[in-house]
Amino acid sequence: MEVQKTLSLTTKQEKNLLLLLLGEPNDLDLTKDQANQIMANLEKTLSTMYLSDDNRFGPASETFRITVPENYNHETQIDEFASSWMVEQSEHDKYHNKPQLVGYFDRGLTSKNYEKATYQLVPGKKYWVKLIPILDTVNGKDCLEFSKKQGAVLVGVQGLTLLCEIELKKLLSGYYTKGTRVYSLDEQQALFNNNIPVLCFTEDRHFVSCPNSLDFYTHEYEKEIYYKNFLLCFFELT
Repeated sequence: MEVQKTLSLTTKQEKNLLLLLLGEPNDLDLTKDQANQIMANLEKTLSTMYLSDDNRFGPASETFRITVPENYNHETQIDEFASSWMVEQSEHDKYHNKPQLVGYFDRGLTSKNYEKATYQLVPGKKYWVKLIPILDTVNGKDCLEFSKKQGAVLVGVQGLTLLCEIELKKLLSGYYTKGTRVYSLDEQQALFNNNIPVLCFTEDRHFVSCPNSLDFYTHEYEKEIYYKNFLLCFFELT
């Protein structure tokens, strides 16, 4: 039986390949022709790059390359996101604060409660974002340790909401089924009441034009996180 090998790279090698793809300065000793040849197939290869032998987590199911907007403000990001995604369509909707795409936004997810995020995203800076599939039952500690071993920066609620703002169309056109959750880890001391922020897809992709397609919950750090969900990981590029 043929065994499929998984490409394994160091964090430094992976970053240099990404910088090459982005056309940024890097430490790879390649001619222009060699670089162009690699770039032709690199994007397809990125999704299979895997830096861990922890079989509770799989290779990234989806990747994003994002640039933080120049007007990004860490201190207000969460509150502004929650506010801007609320659309008043009628007096009835106004009374119930009915959202357009967000069906539920946990009251504990505020800029004040999560102001101590371990890493603050930098305006104008580029990041590579991965959605890592969870393949077995884990908890917050397992996810945090895995994220840190990968070299991910811990961006909490701010990173989760910013990804939705920048890559909403791609997220909603993906293969995520109803009930799929994305967890954004941080150190325990940065979590409000020990709660991890969670994005939940509430509709299958053929319903993505409907209101209430997304929910934002919290999940207790010590409680089990089940397979078929995802871990959000941000990586610095420049």
